[in-house]
Amino acid sequence: MTDANILKKPNTLLALGFGLFFIFTTIVNIFFDNQEIIKMQSVYIILYLQNILAFIIFYYFFDRISLDFFLKLFLLIIVLSVFRIFIEEPNHIFSFSTIKGERIEAYFISGVNNFAIFIGVALIISFFYIKKRFLKLILCLFWLLVITLTLSRGALLGVIVTLFAVAFYDTDRKTLKALTKFTIFLLLVGVFAIFYFDKVEVLVEQFNDRFLSFFTGEKSIETFSSGRIDVWGNMIERIGNSNFSQILFGHGVGSINFVILGELDFESSHNVFIDLAYRNGIIVCILYLMMVVHLFWLFIKNRNRNKLTLFGIFFFIHLELMVNPMLFAAQTGWIYAMMLVMFIKQNKLTSE
Repeated sequence: MTDANILKKPNTLLALGFGLFFIFTTIVNIFFDNQEIIKMQSVYIILYLQNILAFIIFYYFFDRISLDFFLKLFLLIIVLSVFRIFIEEPNHIFSFSTIKGERIEAYFISGVNNFAIFIGVALIISFFYIKKRFLKLILCLFWLLVITLTLSRGALLGVIVTLFAVAFYDTDRKTLKALTKFTIFLLLVGVFAIFYFDKVEVLVEQFNDRFLSFFTGEKSIETFSSGRIDVWGNMIERIGNSNFSQILFGHGVGSINFVILGELDFESSHNVFIDLAYRNGIIVCILYLMMVVHLFWLFIKNRNRNKLTLFGIFFFIHLELMVNPMLFAAQTGWIYAMMLVMFIKQNKLTSE
């Protein structure tokens, strides 16, 4: 159908090469290291290949779509996703709970934290890309409400940091001024809303538990991080205890399936760099880090106001990857693969 042109570009060939490398190293680990988790290894190699295939296909069709089309389509899909949550989980929406079974689950989009990341991306698109002020305001308020309902600390804090990071990335101060006005307005609306809907006690309790408890000394950093610090320490120790070939080439893409402290069952460290170092080895981890740094440098080197939205998405997603394993879930991995193409080709994007 494409006369093999789809594989003629260096980046698509490189992606295909990494896919074959992941298959080879995973098979080697299954036969020579741990045959007990062959099912997990097989599932994750399929996820990896799906992400690579999404990257290759979008890279090929990239020149046939516009940035405007992609961003607006993304907003539409996320709006529909929120409506699906309202329909499927009406009892969870305003529960303000973090307890499994009572909170918003959003399994169709790989869980509530991944769902919150996409809401954060939608907010960034709305704030920096939508031109009509009234529509921008309504959308931003809507996305902030949904993020609050998810009680996702990573997404909410990530959005706040990203908004100000992009404001300083801007070549003039218009964004910073607009952000300041929006923040003041948002605070006023938020205070009115929580009093009007009589959710003051619930929100104050959850806000203290989810955001302030570490700073007030009520929770240790291990408890506040929902076990992530323990998981990171355990994973780093496992990497250190691996043999030389495993340190270089990893334990296989589906090798993370542990229980620590007698109760924490996890399939990811919730940190993309630690995950890659364990799954795929230190070489792949370093290459990925170099790619992220290179893309960040491209944004800085060719800094202009036309890139505010794309830089915001780039900054937010890679900030979230420090605490969220969205790369290793099917739907979210596909979206990341497509956005990665846009980051790589940032200087060739058109808004028409």
